Amino acid sequence: MVKKHLSLCFVLLALILSLPTMGTESMPMDQSVDQFYINYRHPVIQQGRFLLGTIVVRNNNPNGFSLKLSSDNNSLLTDSTSFPNGSLIPYSISIEENNGDIGAGVAKGYLGNPKQQLVADWMLLSSTSQTSYTDISLNIYIHIDQAISDRLLAGDYLDEINVHYENHSNVI
Repeated sequence: MVKKHLSLCFVLLALILSLPTMGTESMPMDQSVDQFYINYRHPVIQQGRFLLGTIVVRNNNPNGFSLKLSSDNNSLLTDSTSFPNGSLIPYSISIEENNGDIGAGVAKGYLGNPKQQLVADWMLLSSTSQTSYTDISLNIYIHIDQAISDRLLAGDYLDEINVHYENHSNVI
């Protein structure tokens, strides 16, 4: 299994992508589609709701896939230079379907969760037996409910949000 890691900015989004290991032998033409990427933004840290980025998943693997989020700091923006004496800014995340379709047999873990703190892994999409093609873009929003004080200590406030995508066993 090959894992790729891509770090993006602000509340840093990190991409962890799991794909099968490819040797020197040629791979069969199985006509499977497995595309995953993130378009990200750099919102200002302030009170409100802001678009953090868009996750795009295209997958037609009948064995399914999974997509989840996790946070290194349990949904707290921390000042890396003065922590633990620095301020902590709690935030939550929400998901909205932007456009596209989610395949039959794919469970949506964000329904009924208008906002979620990332104190544990949050499974957004999962399937072990998808029966139709998935081609969806999901908008990810950050919510900061408290007013950010003018007295907030200067620093680099961040948390790393990991985006874990795994395509289950390739079609052969």
